[in-house]
Amino acid sequence: AYEVVSLVWMELAMFGVAALVYFAFMGIPFMGPKKKNIPGMEHKPQKSAAQHTYRQWQQVKKGNGELPGGLYAVVTCMRELGKSSSQIELELRTALGGEASEKILPRIAQLPATMLRDDAIDVLPMVLRLLEDFGRPADAATYASLMAAQLRRRDYTGVASTASKLPSASLTPKMLAIIATAAASRKELAEVMRHLS
Repeated sequence: AYEVVSLVWMELAMFGVAALVYFAFMGIPFMGPKKKNIPGMEHKPQKSAAQHTYRQWQQVKKGNGELPGGLYAVVTCMRELGKSSSQIELELRTALGGEASEKILPRIAQLPATMLRDDAIDVLPMVLRLLEDFGRPADAATYASLMAAQLRRRDYTGVASTASKLPSASLTPKMLAIIATAAASRKELAEVMRHLS
């Protein structure tokens, strides 16, 4: 019986030493001040940065100042501030009707490539429509990339909507394949056959 008590005592001593070493290096987890989680506080720095960028944008629309992050940063900040696609479109149209229009239009023309690179395609159809309205339509490769991104997101209606804005003569084989895949996913076999023939 003495041997059993001795073994148990040695195991308890080893456990105690291991616990002391752990607490020495890691600290005591239940000690120290607790952080309070205040709702909304974790997003404050990001929100204030977006508001700062938006204020800079208001100055650029009037013809004053520059945008250090470019127009893509402005569109991103408007999305972070909760603006809808139509509100962002209104902001861009207002800017194109103002004093800084000649400076802003070339920057808007650069947006599709950046948005496709970052897979930020939710407002891209609006940007493409805006460019068409101001005489700077995007090329077929941009539309093909948009349709491929919509297909990756399983936005089959978006693929059909984008394709409907293009003349059928400008549809490339890649675009036709994307349209057929989207139509097959929507179970519209007549449309699939029409695009494959």
